[in-house]
Amino acid sequence: MTSAITIRCVLSFASLSPAIDGGVRQLTVLEQTALLMALSLCLGTCIVIALWDIEQARARHRARTQTRHTTKAEADLTRRPEP
Repeated sequence: MTSAITIRCVLSFASLSPAIDGGVRQLTVLEQTALLMALSLCLGTCIVIALWDIEQARARHRARTQTRHTTKAEADLTRRPEP
């Protein structure tokens, strides 16, 4: 029952005018395109944000493990010689 109400609300929100018989009318091609574009934009943004967060976590992890595993000999190799 709830899903039918939700679908009806979404479809009536997308329609520009109410149906004559009180039922749900079919969406026009333009309305379907607008909804598809909005949905694609939202999902694409979510995926980009999730991948960005994963990459940031990986970078933090790499930076943390590199500083932890750096030995004195490796630190001496990377240090500039004094003139």
